[in-house]
Amino acid sequence: SRPYDGAIAAARTCYSPRVVTAEEVTPGQRESIGPLTFAAGHHTVYQHAHFEFGLENVSRQFVWSFLHSHPFYNSEQSSQRFVRLDEVSAFVPEGLGPTAREVYEEGIAAAWAAYRSLSQILKEDTAKILGDLRHLGPGASEKRRKKVAREAEKKAIELARYVIPVAAFTSMV
Repeated sequence: SRPYDGAIAAARTCYSPRVVTAEEVTPGQRESIGPLTFAAGHHTVYQHAHFEFGLENVSRQFVWSFLHSHPFYNSEQSSQRFVRLDEVSAFVPEGLGPTAREVYEEGIAAAWAAYRSLSQILKEDTAKILGDLRHLGPGASEKRRKKVAREAEKKAIELARYVIPVAAFTSMV
């Protein structure tokens, strides 16, 4: 067991669409992510030293209603704020009749379509607003323009995530 690498992997999982394992941690990540997360007060990642399980394709509703109700439970999960949700991926309850299942699955697909649409609209509007705030004039460097564009995309997905259902799958450690 490599507890410190486990903590770094847990921190990386927050910014990844999948579970990151301790085996994937590089020396550079160990040196940069560890001190940065600790200094930022993100100490929960250091509580993974004993028993650690990676879960994928569990709904956020499961996380909130079941796992978070246990007193000694700690987790880090893939962030809907920082990870773009490209794939339609959600829990479908068993026992739904054909019509109910069709309505449910159409609702899930519609939520993702709304997410994509909102992300695009918000990205365009946010890019304009951030460009004004950052005084991004015609003479701005390509590097600066790309930085503002990345920031706009991050803000857009952060806001658009509210249309994603709680049945959406997540990955966590």
